[in-house]
Amino acid sequence: MIYNAVRFWKAYCRKNDSMVDRYWRGVLASGGECERCRIGSFAFQVTDITILPLTGPKLELRSLLAQYTLLEGTDNYNCTLCHQPKKRGTRFLRLPDRFAVCFQRFQNTEWGTGPEKDLRRVEFPLTDLDLGPYCVPLDTRLIQDDPEGVRMIEEDRHFRGPFIYDCYAVVCHVGSSISSGHYISYVRDHASEDPTDWYRFNDDVVTRVKVGASKRDELERMYRSGNQQAYLVFYKRRGT
Repeated sequence: MIYNAVRFWKAYCRKNDSMVDRYWRGVLASGGECERCRIGSFAFQVTDITILPLTGPKLELRSLLAQYTLLEGTDNYNCTLCHQPKKRGTRFLRLPDRFAVCFQRFQNTEWGTGPEKDLRRVEFPLTDLDLGPYCVPLDTRLIQDDPEGVRMIEEDRHFRGPFIYDCYAVVCHVGSSISSGHYISYVRDHASEDPTDWYRFNDDVVTRVKVGASKRDELERMYRSGNQQAYLVFYKRRGT
């Protein structure tokens, strides 16, 4: 599997070499594998932004990622060897240096009045986001009879962990609909050694703010403040 995944990525890179490809592109693996026989089938897809539906009992980034990468059993999807049901789903296979998340806040209504905005609070960590649990496990990827794949994965750190990320920017949407509103950006001050030093960009007005220093600072406005909600969240892989 890993050999095919790396071949897929290298074939893509031969035709694509933009800044977005180098820093933002990852690879998703969709399919399933028998936990008993380790026989599976996967399709690979290049991705640059992860769009997360706001589903589940807890609207928190880690929970939403768990839902997004959940492996589930489906009818008529059995192992060809042992004939036991297989689980299938989508998981990350190659993770880039920059990881972007979009909360799917706008949904079409059954009344046909256009997309409505979900105003609910979505929490996300500013530091120590571990994406490892949402990847295809290493023991699945590093198959003993695939020495070429093992060698290739050792040459590209984007296929192997640890995948620890820290937030460096957030874009908030202000408004109640997709057809109108305003965007405000928050960007971490990388010139400061204090991780709570950020900038708030509101058109041509730039303000120094504290984010994550206390429960009453600007972080609460990024989670939710009236009709201002976090819409896009950007992470940087630690050490890159």
